[in-house]
Amino acid sequence: MLVSTSYSPPWNLSLEQCILDGHTLLPRDAAVLFLYVNERSLIIGKHQNPWMEVAYECVQEQNPPLFRRITGGGAVYHDRGNLNFSFIQPRSVFSKEDNLELIRRALGNLGIEVSRTSRGDLYYRNWKVSGNALCYRRDHVLHHGTLLIDSDLSSLKRALAISPKLFELYRSPSVPSVRSASANLKDFFPFLSIPLVVEKVIEELASLGHTIIPLDDPYRILKEPQFQSILARQDMWEWVFGATPTFWFHPDGGEAGYKVEQGRIVEVRGIDEGDRYVGRMFDPGLLATVKQGESILARRDS
Repeated sequence: MLVSTSYSPPWNLSLEQCILDGHTLLPRDAAVLFLYVNERSLIIGKHQNPWMEVAYECVQEQNPPLFRRITGGGAVYHDRGNLNFSFIQPRSVFSKEDNLELIRRALGNLGIEVSRTSRGDLYYRNWKVSGNALCYRRDHVLHHGTLLIDSDLSSLKRALAISPKLFELYRSPSVPSVRSASANLKDFFPFLSIPLVVEKVIEELASLGHTIIPLDDPYRILKEPQFQSILARQDMWEWVFGATPTFWFHPDGGEAGYKVEQGRIVEVRGIDEGDRYVGRMFDPGLLATVKQGESILARRDS
């Protein structure tokens, strides 16, 4: 059982991966539950296209900053009102259902009855309060998720509310986010706080007979060289943008367009002088056609 002492998204994402890949002093057969809270940030899934998932101005201004995680799934917004839970387990003992049931029961001990969907999302009434994603290694699994306690939902909506018309401009195999109506649990249970939820999760673990070894300073378990290497990648353009699956961008919605590989334009079809963009980092704002004084990229759902 680890509770992060850091609010840094790169730090927490890196610690997660280090535990998954065995770059720690923990026993390799240990099943770990890691809880953490991040500063304001946007986290996209491993196989996602950031330009299709995040509002253009957020991508350009990096406000909030954008990161790519190693698990699949959709884009999420993190801030200090959101609790992240991360189960890192050997495949031999991994159970997505059991993990989510632990979280559900911990909330139930606070009088909060949430339901689980077939996708593994947690709902309170008709409101989504938690989503989760997975990363499989040969012998281990990372299963992590979010829990909306008291998050800034207006910022979440601004950052992730993308116009459906935007998708008409892309031909991409990337994984789209499944958008759902979300709510904070604190809106229904004013007494709720992240420390209280953490306390109940620990109690639930103990009731199931698990040995709990809290570490006040998770940094002490890390193997320094591997951690620093993984940490450095979190901010790299080559990872955040360059790891986007190959796609085509059609600024007019027709056949003319730009092929993008590893975040750079590699081919242009049907566009006058388009070859001058080959080799450049992709930026749809510079390539999109402005019609009737309004760029499609500037439109968002209200």
